Amino acid sequence: MSATKIYRAALVTVVIQALSMALGAYMAASTSSRVPESSSVAGAAATFAAYMLSSACIYAAFSIHPAIRLPASIATAAIILFVVAYLTDRQGAQTTEHRIQKATQVSFLAMCAVFAGLAIGSA
Repeated sequence: MSATKIYRAALVTVVIQALSMALGAYMAASTSSRVPESSSVAGAAATFAAYMLSSACIYAAFSIHPAIRLPASIATAAIILFVVAYLTDRQGAQTTEHRIQKATQVSFLAMCAVFAGLAIGSA
C-alpha cells in the first residue's frame, strides 16, 4: 500500500472520529435540560475543532525523524489532552488544583489506552 493511501486513510479516520466525538458531545449536552441548544452546538463545534487540531499536531509530530516519531507523537498527544481537559473543565473552574488534577487523570487514562493499543498492535 502506498504512503499516500495510508495518509488518506488516516485523514478519513480522523475526520470520522472527530465527527463522532462532536456528535457525542452534542447528544450528551442536548439531553440535559440545563444546557441551552446554542451551548450544545457550540460544545460540539469546539469538540470537533479540538479533535482536528490535536490530530494535526500529532500528525506533525509523527512526520519528524523516524527514530523519534512515535515518542514525539505520544508526548504531543499527552500534552494536548492535558491542555484540552484543563481548558474545558467547567465543573472544576473554582480551583486551579482541581482542574490540574482532572486534566492529569484524563491524560493518564488516555495514555493507558495508547499503550494498550501499542501492546495489542505489537503482539
